[in-house]
Parts: sequence; C-alpha cells; structure tokens
Amino acid sequence: MQERGMKVILAITPYHTHAGVANLKPATADAFAKELKIICDTYELDGVFFDDEYTALVSPPPTGFYSENTAEAAADLMFRVKRMMPDRWVVAYQLGAIWDLSGEGCEFEADDKTWLPGDYIDYVMVDYSESAWASLAQFPGLPASRFGLHSFDFNSYTPLWPSVERLEQVRDTYKTLFLYGLNPYHRSGSFDTTPVGSSEKMTQVQALERVTSTLYGEEMLFDGHTYTKDW
Repeated sequence: MQERGMKVILAITPYHTHAGVANLKPATADAFAKELKIICDTYELDGVFFDDEYTALVSPPPTGFYSENTAEAAADLMFRVKRMMPDRWVVAYQLGAIWDLSGEGCEFEADDKTWLPGDYIDYVMVDYSESAWASLAQFPGLPASRFGLHSFDFNSYTPLWPSVERLEQVRDTYKTLFLYGLNPYHRSGSFDTTPVGSSEKMTQVQALERVTSTLYGEEMLFDGHTYTKDW
C-alpha cells in the first residue's frame, strides 16, 4: 500500500474498556506515547488515529487514569505523540471528548513556542453524524485544508452518499474527505441501488465515480472484481 502512495495509520479506540484516549494522566500518556512509537517504528506505520468511542469508565478509575474523559487529556496525549513522532501523522476523529480543543488546556508550551491543536494534529475527521455542528474554530491553528468536515459511511443500512455540493466544498475549501465502510458484501445491500433523499439512487461504485469526477476531474477505474477480507 505504501509503495502505491498510501499511508498506513494505526487506529486507537477504547473498545469498551476504561483505557481510553481522553482519560490518561500525564505519566500514563507519556508511557503510552512511547509504546505507540515503538509500534510505529516496528511496523513502519505512517501515524496514529485517535477515536474516543466506546469508553467503559469504571469507578474508582485504574491507577494512572482520570475518572472522566476530557478534551484536555485527549489533547495532551496527541501532543505527546506528535512531539515524539514529528514526521508521522496524528489524526483526530471529532467525536466524544475530542470535540472542541479550543480551550487553554489544549495549548502547550514546549520547544520555545506555544503548540496549538493545529500544530500537533495533522488532520481532523468529523464523524458523519456530527458535521452539522462541527466547526474549524474548534481546532485552533488547523487549516481548512486539513479539516474533513464531510464524512460518509458506505457500510450503512441507509447510506448517505456524497452529494455534488458537498464534494465541491471539499474540492474548493476542505481538501479532505472521509469515506469508510467500502464493503460490497455488507448484508444491508447498500452496495446495490439504494434510495437517497426523495429520488436519487446510487451504488457504492457510482458514488465513488462521483467522488473522482468532482474532486479530480478524472474517471474512476474499476475492473469489476471485488474481494473479501483475508483474515
């Protein structure tokens, strides 16, 4: 994948445990950042994606953790990871505690400068259900070109396909689009003709063709073969 110009990113999420990405105390965050660097070095990964979903908080919290998720704790972890791996991407999923990092507690003084969120986060991907409330102002210092305001879940029972209007906003302003769930075998049948809004129908392939033609002015090449996961 990397030889074809793609980035390979490690995604981190609590997945129903207390060990989240937004409740680590400083010493724990520092230790975890070092662990992530070892993993990225070992497997030659291009960065880390932080997703504050499905945290199962417990009381009292384990040693080294806060009792609640906070934007400040999430920011502290991502800041430490970026300082430790400056050449790798730090990607934030705007959901949960990683929602608004505009507070003073999300700024850090180090290396003779003030680090704003846009200095330690390379890209922000907005959850598909939250785009109506998301704002670039929630991540000071982040340019619009690295703010993925529009995201689309192709692996849904009622997929919302990317409209030309939103794709034009990405092309002209945001430069970043978040698509996920490209699964032609999903049992919902969302890969087949699916109603959108009141009249439009589309397939996953047709939606991708719209993306490439709107963003790049190019035709998407597809040989008709699909593949299942091999693990």
